[in-house]
Amino acid sequence: MIAVLMLFTLVASCSANDRETAQLIVKFKESATQIQRDNLNSQIGAQKLRTIFGDTNAQVVRVSKKDVATARKIYEQSGLVKYVEGDVKISIPANEK
Repeated sequence: MIAVLMLFTLVASCSANDRETAQLIVKFKESATQIQRDNLNSQIGAQKLRTIFGDTNAQVVRVSKKDVATARKIYEQSGLVKYVEGDVKISIPANEK
């Protein structure tokens, strides 16, 4: 009971900004093993959401918004990643006549 109360207190004390997330696209080098990828994601605190269709080396991961810059830096400096970019939605308007 005490542990549950402590956990509830910890979660309640986090601000909404602490819980906001962002998605990144991480393109791993072909030489990066699955264990290395999983370990790097774990080190960063990133949650793998899916791989990009047609490219098993590219993953969409979720990180805390407040940690995006740090996560990008760690991915880039790891030697395991070709690139890391924000996963953003783009809409293209239909041609107006």
